[in-house]
Amino acid sequence: MTQASLKVCLVSIPTATDFEDPVQFENEGVRETSADVPLGVLALAAVLEEIGIVPLIVDSNAWYVEYIHCARRRQSSFSHYAAERLASLDADLFGFSTICNSYPVTLQTAQRLKELRPHAVTLFGGPQASVVDLPTLRHFPFVDFILRGEADRSLPEFAMRLAGGLSPETVPGITYRSAGEARRNPDAPMPADLDSLPLPAFHLYPGVCPTRGLPLELGRGCPFGCTFCSTNDFFRRSFRLKSPAKLIEQMDILAARYAPEYFDLMHDMFTVDRRRVVAFCEAMIESGRGYRWGCSARTDCVDPELIDLMARAGCCSIFFGIESGSPRIQKIIDKRLDLDEARTNTVLTTRHGMRTTVSTIMGFPEETIDDVRATVGFLAEALREPETVTQLHLLAPLAGTPLESKYRDRLVLEDIYTDMSHSGWVQGDAERQLISAYPEVFPNFYAIPTPHLDRRYLQELREFILRTTCRFRWMLVAWQDRCGDLLTLFDEWRAWSRDLVAHRRGCEMRRYYATWDFDRDFVRFLRSRPEQARGEFEAVLLEFEEALLRVLREETGEAPPATLKVLESDMRLGLNPHVYVLHLDSDATRVVELLRERQPPDESIHRPAITATRRVSEDEIEVIAISPLTAEFLELCDGNSTVDDVLRQFAAKCTPLGSLTAWDVATRALQMTYQRNLIRTFAVESDAECASAA
Repeated sequence: MTQASLKVCLVSIPTATDFEDPVQFENEGVRETSADVPLGVLALAAVLEEIGIVPLIVDSNAWYVEYIHCARRRQSSFSHYAAERLASLDADLFGFSTICNSYPVTLQTAQRLKELRPHAVTLFGGPQASVVDLPTLRHFPFVDFILRGEADRSLPEFAMRLAGGLSPETVPGITYRSAGEARRNPDAPMPADLDSLPLPAFHLYPGVCPTRGLPLELGRGCPFGCTFCSTNDFFRRSFRLKSPAKLIEQMDILAARYAPEYFDLMHDMFTVDRRRVVAFCEAMIESGRGYRWGCSARTDCVDPELIDLMARAGCCSIFFGIESGSPRIQKIIDKRLDLDEARTNTVLTTRHGMRTTVSTIMGFPEETIDDVRATVGFLAEALREPETVTQLHLLAPLAGTPLESKYRDRLVLEDIYTDMSHSGWVQGDAERQLISAYPEVFPNFYAIPTPHLDRRYLQELREFILRTTCRFRWMLVAWQDRCGDLLTLFDEWRAWSRDLVAHRRGCEMRRYYATWDFDRDFVRFLRSRPEQARGEFEAVLLEFEEALLRVLREETGEAPPATLKVLESDMRLGLNPHVYVLHLDSDATRVVELLRERQPPDESIHRPAITATRRVSEDEIEVIAISPLTAEFLELCDGNSTVDDVLRQFAAKCTPLGSLTAWDVATRALQMTYQRNLIRTFAVESDAECASAA
């Protein structure tokens, strides 16, 4: 066999396959995750191309979308469905990427594939297999080899030896079997010069969508040693970055091919080397490309001048792993952030137009309720900036981390698994049996004991915070301002809702907190509290939430069907689906302005107001301030009137403004509301057209 004749299939089974629940899969965040480009697989495909092997790329998330929406296919497990499709492909070597959350599914898929194609070689790589390589080979004989760590050089060597009929057991970084025993070679050398690596093989991947962002590797390695994190182990703390010239060159290539909206520059700790960040930003500004990009950083590795430079260079999003709002826990986990500095820098990034993710974790073994209170309080403060996205996770003991090593003999398997590894709500019986039988292979599905905290309390708190920060953001900010403690709100809710939630366990509890049923119950809870226990801001926001739920209950139909024949004279004008106009006795948008600027209530919040709202996702509501005149225009867009009818009716209500005639005012209202995505046009077929089509 020659290199050219060796047929290789690289398989990515990332997070989407965790979600065996069709209801959960419909969540927008899960669907977006399922569409992520498998950058690591494409990077390895590119180094194989350099030696004359053009691999087939399989991102089984695309298969999973088909599987989850077809009841007939779901009569068997997804792992069997995927394995049968893989077995139909012409490949000698199947290379599986692995991450912790999908490792059970990956193993089950490989097992079934080996039954169907016993002579094909199964090779595992990636973060999870690298750190649990020995127990994987001991327990799962259908896995032939594991290539640990960065495989940019070891995978081509493995493939060449396989193609030449030679044993791959001498390849650096490989774990293999010899005389029935699992053995491992010394680690492969890491690529010191990332510029020497080829551009990932995006051209081999059919799922690149030009309307989304594209991932691009910025660097590798992290010099820090947080006890819960697996990144430093996988990259052996070897911090490396691509040069600005190489990054811009690769961005140019991808922009010419796919025209992405932005680039997600992949590296845990881009800003560790300030000098190189400055060099990249200055090169980006000088190039005049205008690319938009996002990155990850530590809050103690940015400063006001650097944030300003990054924003001018096109940085539009940034991820900060804060982990804990407790200074005590910061020291215990070796994160050691200055939390005042963290608050300041998260505000600065949002004020520079960056969508800022603030990620936290609870469930550390030393944590107390006061530590949790501090973390939730940090998130509440972060909510004050509209461009901030908050995350609250339950700790996962990731394999090979100092935390997992310390507590390896004390891990607890619970009904609800941590979400840090994106674990789904439902685990099948086969997955549960695997996880239960081999804790050393699947520690991330277990929990570390929390002697000072009730873990079910933490699990419900996490679901409560996840939903309320999305749907009741400013109510939480108002409560935090008045009471200074979101845990008291949660405790009051928990006592009030005991009968509603007590029977919900595991996935049922998580489902409940992800639905509008919870929203309605939470608003009922807020209304049930004594009026004197409500602040002025909370009272105004409660009126808004009740009005919003009323219009949502009244929502009856879908958008009118599109037609094949569109005649301009028949165009109708209506509100976009999920856009509502609310007439309120008080001004919720003014409340938001005052809360954001930390100002007290004043008389302005009690004036009557008209507000437009739009459901921008399954869970998120956008509030849009509109004038009374705009509200009058929107109310004419009833879906029955033509564009001309609406313009004539609105013009009759208007008076000229300066040089603008009433008709000019009407047409500008049409343009403005259309640009703000509040209205739409559609066609309605006449009876004659319907008869003709039939």
